[in-house]
Amino acid sequence: MEQNGGLQNSRFRTAYAYAMRRRGARGESLLRYLSEGGRERLLEGPTPAHDPFTSPLVVGPAYGQGSALHIEAIHYSWWFSLLAPFSTGDQLKFLSLFDADVREKMKRRLGLALPAPPLSPFVKGFMRRFIHDQLTASQEGLIPLEFLPDHPLNMLVTLTKPALQHVIDLLSLYDLRAEMRQMVGSRRLRMVGASLSSLQRAYFRGLRQKEPRFFARLKLEDWDGERGTLQRMLHRRGLSRLGKALFGCHFSLLWHIMHRLDTGRAEVLRRAFTDVRNERTRAILIDQVSDVVTFIRGDHE
Repeated sequence: MEQNGGLQNSRFRTAYAYAMRRRGARGESLLRYLSEGGRERLLEGPTPAHDPFTSPLVVGPAYGQGSALHIEAIHYSWWFSLLAPFSTGDQLKFLSLFDADVREKMKRRLGLALPAPPLSPFVKGFMRRFIHDQLTASQEGLIPLEFLPDHPLNMLVTLTKPALQHVIDLLSLYDLRAEMRQMVGSRRLRMVGASLSSLQRAYFRGLRQKEPRFFARLKLEDWDGERGTLQRMLHRRGLSRLGKALFGCHFSLLWHIMHRLDTGRAEVLRRAFTDVRNERTRAILIDQVSDVVTFIRGDHE
């Protein structure tokens, strides 16, 4: 089994670790079936606390069966560099893997005018596997969604793309609330309120938590009064908060979240993935993300 690539595959490796856990004290007896190198790879990786084959992380409309190959869950901007070396005909074949809306966006970006040809289920399956493997080839040890080790923010990968964007937009309201309390002038306050979306205003009204300041000020006194400028400022701050809340998670969780965002936002998130060097602060950030997700799931997803 191992000689056929078993423990080279992170999905199989994590499932094997879970099987050992289920057997309790007898679990180590399974190690005798592995080579020395196989045992080392197995023990280096995380062991899931739940059965990966019944994981709730892959239940729901955002993913579905075979989530690792559910390429529609990945933002289309990640595919451009992979498709660039292929001929126009092959690019059109790959576009057949996506739904109509994404297909048209990718055609415009790639400068393609011809329609994407229909493909048989067998060919689609082969091409899905190929393009997925190309995207993940450099990510040694990447764990599929259903095999992620436990983390309080695993629920982020169950969100739709729009819901994940809402999470980012709402997280920065903690900074905005702290700064607005120090603002002088009702006109400026009204301008800020008018620049928020209805969802942001609804969440902002419910904010009660007082938190220590551990981010730099937004400096609203330098804001030009344009709604778009404020929204971009808040979105970037939300990405910063999310990155610091995720610090310490298995890199696979960060990878899956990044790939639900466009490549530009993903790079901002990656750079924000740094240690705040304070366990209480990190716990606060995680709680805030969880609270935002609960709010969005309530009535707004």
